[in-house]
Amino acid sequence: MSDAVTGIDDECLRMPEVKAWSGRAHEAASAMFGRASRQALTFLAYANGVASALRTGADTIGPARSALLNAADRLDAIPFS
Repeated sequence: MSDAVTGIDDECLRMPEVKAWSGRAHEAASAMFGRASRQALTFLAYANGVASALRTGADTIGPARSALLNAADRLDAIPFS
């Protein structure tokens, strides 16, 4: 998403150079896509942070989960009656 929005923003900024679009409407669209690009980059940073936390959390939680399940299996194997 970030790449798409940034790409549109870049292309919008180039339009006056090729005389494809200019004027107030272009300036408004360019400002809008500039804001969208900044917001998309902020969202990308948050998403990368969450992904990193999940990756490192899984590395920490995985062995503890396995140990707990192994202990539960040992308890399940004991006859309680």
